[in-house]
Amino acid sequence: MKKYILPAILVVIGSAILTTITVLDHWITGHPSIVPFSHLAMEIGIALISAGLIGVLIETPGWSVYFSDRILEALIKPQFVAQLSDDVLDRYTKEVYAKKFGEHIKEIDSFYTFISGKTIQELKLAYREDYTVNINVEKSGNNLLYTKEISYKFSVLGHQTAPRKVEWAYEPDILKNVVVIDKIKFCYKNGDHVPECDMQIAKHRYDRKFAYFYWEIPPEIDVNGMTVKLKLNYETVVGHMNGFEFSYPMNKIKKITIKYPEGLTLRCLYFGIDELNGKLREQHDRTEQNGTVKEFSFEYADWCPKESGFAFQII
Repeated sequence: MKKYILPAILVVIGSAILTTITVLDHWITGHPSIVPFSHLAMEIGIALISAGLIGVLIETPGWSVYFSDRILEALIKPQFVAQLSDDVLDRYTKEVYAKKFGEHIKEIDSFYTFISGKTIQELKLAYREDYTVNINVEKSGNNLLYTKEISYKFSVLGHQTAPRKVEWAYEPDILKNVVVIDKIKFCYKNGDHVPECDMQIAKHRYDRKFAYFYWEIPPEIDVNGMTVKLKLNYETVVGHMNGFEFSYPMNKIKKITIKYPEGLTLRCLYFGIDELNGKLREQHDRTEQNGTVKEFSFEYADWCPKESGFAFQII
């Protein structure tokens, strides 16, 4: 009943003002200078009574639910959310998670602060999808000769920054005699036509640990939906770890295939990838022109976060 107290007070005050003006009407008429003030007092009294009655009406269950629903509907509309600043959105998001998991997530050094920052960084990255790699391994003395074919597709969404170069990194102390075969191909959409752009010249750069091949993407190419195809050769000693690590989020490993000589053993390691959700094809013997080889294949239909990957060892 407390919610009706203020409206009731407004009605009482307004009624008292009107009653007073009515009782003193004869006296007020005899004093012309007071008439304007009496009219003002009457308007105030009527306004107070109206406000009180409206207040009582609003506080009734039916109207209260109606206005609550309308306000809530306005707040959850995309147009309202679109008007909020990043700081306000971050604050609201943190309040939601605090309600669900506890107030401790609001602390500066909380795990929520860490993981949300990592998530935002990855959401800003243009991701790749449908990663495919075919690896053919041949034995040469104490070394293994690799031929690797890689392909994947770029996807750029929302406010993500479109990359303008393709990069492949390796450790020169481990991979020897690295050679890019043929040309890297950028397959991109141009209306209904899908041309291939061959980039023959690969640029090279080094840092303290890694060497990089990289190709700049021509400015006329729309990166979104572009497929990259790369083929290269390299050499390692038998038993050395090999593999790849994603420097960007990857949506689906379409297929990893590794063919290697009979008599050798393949060991695999997944990091950042739940291999139990993947589709693993058991190793099996396969006869080809150059003899019997073993074949391993793996498919993964889920997301691979940045810095996840796949490593293998042939011994």
